Amino acid sequence: QVRFTPAIIAFLGENPGPQPSSFAESIALGRRALGFSRRRLAAELGVDESTVFRWESGRGRPLRRHQRRLSAI
Repeated sequence: QVRFTPAIIAFLGENPGPQPSSFAESIALGRRALGFSRRRLAAELGVDESTVFRWESGRGRPLRRHQRRLSAI
């Protein structure tokens, strides 16, 4: 489960997942590294869960204000 990913990363000392090859993948991998569900990330950013799904699937890009929040999280 995604919620265990932060503990795995802490134990290994690095993220064992693949390196992102696109902006969409970096959002998804970053979310998982934090142990966030799409719902939780959407709540943190103040957007709908389907919006996060669109970003992660490459069908859309976050607005600059959301990009800044993603970077901060």
